[in-house]
Amino acid sequence: MKDQLRMLVELQGMEQQKRVAAARKAKIDVEEVRLLWQEIRLLMQGLAADREQLAGLERACAARERDLAALTGQCQDLEKKLYGGEITNIKEIEQVRARCESLRREIGQRENDAVAGLEECERLAARVAGAEAGLQNKKRLHAEKQQHAAQVAARSDAEIAALEEGCRDLAARIAPPLLGQFRDLARRLPQPVAKVTGGICGGCRRSLPTSQAGKAQTKIVHCDNCGRMLLFE
Repeated sequence: MKDQLRMLVELQGMEQQKRVAAARKAKIDVEEVRLLWQEIRLLMQGLAADREQLAGLERACAARERDLAALTGQCQDLEKKLYGGEITNIKEIEQVRARCESLRREIGQRENDAVAGLEECERLAARVAGAEAGLQNKKRLHAEKQQHAAQVAARSDAEIAALEEGCRDLAARIAPPLLGQFRDLARRLPQPVAKVTGGICGGCRRSLPTSQAGKAQTKIVHCDNCGRMLLFE
């Protein structure tokens, strides 16, 4: 009888380990992985918008440079006429000089605009580069978290499977009526079998009548207080 009770104690210990392993698996932090993925999606959306804006700014800068080159060419052509002796009429000279002055002012303004555009491009390009680096870090962290969660789940599954096999092997060696009592008690009590140490029930910590130790030699004895099966060592 004691051997059977010892196996029940071992069985309930293994079943407790199985519950702990299952709870550990359930606590795997998938929420952190999910939140990281949401951050990655937002970063990708922001990065796509910045890249599009940068491409637009680069096109605008290129257009400004073309316009500036065209205006500079016009101004140079007029200056050649003005200072090359091609024009002799005073009125026409004044008109050309006025047009040159106007072009120089416009060129100066266009140059300022071009510099401002290039600076804006540089700032946005730096922001894009920073966002790309941040995105790569987030992706790496997300992959690490996913891998860790998968590893913990795999270890938990392997542990649970091994414990289930051990429980089946033990249960097969226990007399069916005794195993049935154990299962019935397990529906009400977390530890259906309690060891008795110094006359104390290991389940409810109450003192037991000394007469129960003698009865345990021939039959299953239950604690009068908590109802657990008692193993007298």
